[in-house]
Amino acid sequence: LALEILAPTIDLPHTITELVNHEDPANNYPLHEEFKRDLEAELKQSQGTIVGAVTEAFYKEQQEFSWLDDEFIGQAVTHFVGELDKQLGNWRDEYRLARGEFDRLHARIGAMPPTHQEYRQLKKEEEQAFARIQYLMGQGENGLDTRKYLGGQGFLPNYAFPRRVTRVQFIGKELGEMERPPHLALRELAPGNSVYFRRARYQIRRAVVPRSGLEEREGKRCPKCKKVTLLPEQVQLTACPACGRDLTEVAANTIAVAMPVMLANRQDRITSDSEERTRVGFRIESDYQPVQPSVLQDDRLGAVLRYEHNALITTLNAGRNTSDTDEEETEETLAGFALCRKCNTWLQSDKAIKEHLAENGCPSQATPDDIARNIALFVEQNSDVLTLDLPLPLSITPDKVEMFYATLRWTLLRAALIYLELDDNELSSFMQKLPDTQVPYRLVLHETAEGGLGALASLQQAEHWQGLITTAFELLHHNQDNTCESACYECLLS
Repeated sequence: LALEILAPTIDLPHTITELVNHEDPANNYPLHEEFKRDLEAELKQSQGTIVGAVTEAFYKEQQEFSWLDDEFIGQAVTHFVGELDKQLGNWRDEYRLARGEFDRLHARIGAMPPTHQEYRQLKKEEEQAFARIQYLMGQGENGLDTRKYLGGQGFLPNYAFPRRVTRVQFIGKELGEMERPPHLALRELAPGNSVYFRRARYQIRRAVVPRSGLEEREGKRCPKCKKVTLLPEQVQLTACPACGRDLTEVAANTIAVAMPVMLANRQDRITSDSEERTRVGFRIESDYQPVQPSVLQDDRLGAVLRYEHNALITTLNAGRNTSDTDEEETEETLAGFALCRKCNTWLQSDKAIKEHLAENGCPSQATPDDIARNIALFVEQNSDVLTLDLPLPLSITPDKVEMFYATLRWTLLRAALIYLELDDNELSSFMQKLPDTQVPYRLVLHETAEGGLGALASLQQAEHWQGLITTAFELLHHNQDNTCESACYECLLS
């Protein structure tokens, strides 16, 4: 809104290199002094107009939230330039990485004759590194646009004001990037995965590591059920929240890394390892821990409902799926991703790690200590949540327990989409395993838009919840002649 008001006198440059001095790495590519000075002066002069416009646009929200007053808005305007500068941090990290890679390759090529066996491959990599620099500078038809970048960072508004998106940059004959919502990127942009871009196949191979390092937390992976749990601050995790297994003697054994910007290289052929990854898939785990939910009872179902506004949902990609046996894993068999901290390359197997550490493997001469293992990627989002704790019916045999709750999960999700008139991408669900034989799974419905749409909030009213249940029975052909034995394209397969 501030930029819209200032548009007649000062406009946001099309390319980021018009914002920052890309020739001054010693000072971390600072904002151009003239642009910074002019923007600060215009903001100071127009502060009253901007505060008034924001107050008018968010009048209802100001009535609901006491902290959203004129003083808060004024402070946001005052610190606008500093916040803009901060949001360019990821670009600076990506540009520094691309520049360093180009300089490294250029030096290696300059020290070898054109007849050297690695010359052609290194020359190709040098051209790709240079093309990436050009892309980040906004040059060419598909160069990076300032507004698009800041929108992806969450600094400029997007639909429903999402926190941010996860990006992947493509390195090949054509450069470009793609943005995905974080909860989808966790699977689609996972290390080693293949992504199609402009009719070509690319493979996720490296991470963009900021100057300050990746955002990391400690986690514990349960040896029994393999669930990864982020360790809460200042609270000891003594038991697995999924199976109840005692974790007192289990040390932190997982590095949880917030989903970073990824780099993908063009892949002309697919290897057998890539085919296996595609077949096996990834172990995706979602987790919700109630803080201050509203608790409701459904006497008809004998269930407990909980609703919480703006609740925290954590989703992890714990690595490739492994055996589903009940045997406990040893430390040597822990799954997850591996990352070379020297060159930021994702490594998919023990074989890949050995090859990477061999002579001429890692371009930055990594040692075994530079390989971080047992990495789980995670994303967090705040959205409205509705949970259902339903006791297991006595008629369900042990081998049908998971199937029962999975059917219930998809039934409730489909019914909610129909009853609340939502699109498929506006609502999601997952099953959360509990160490309770009477309620072995908690069903979680959550809105995908951060901050909430208000749809699930309406289900706190008894008539709306009963309306959803009625829709669910109709969806399953309850008391109808056209019932199906398992599922059909007129109910859960629609």
